[in-house]
Amino acid sequence: GHGERKIRASLRGHGISDTLAATFLRLDDEQWSGLAVKAARKRFGETSPKDALELGKRVRFLVNRGFPSDLALRVLADSSAFED
Repeated sequence: GHGERKIRASLRGHGISDTLAATFLRLDDEQWSGLAVKAARKRFGETSPKDALELGKRVRFLVNRGFPSDLALRVLADSSAFED
């Protein structure tokens, strides 16, 4: 449920070098997007954001979880990501 930035910071806090962390955090954009959708669905359910306020709330949630803001916005703006 966390993005690359938060995971990398946690590893750094435990003394793991960025070089070593990068070895294990090599996921493509599609994989990180899938993780962001999964985290957003777990927190907010299967529905798309209903308005700009709700979208902002969800973007902030994902950014606080360590996902880049551009990825969070792109994932949440894609309403098909929340359809089964």
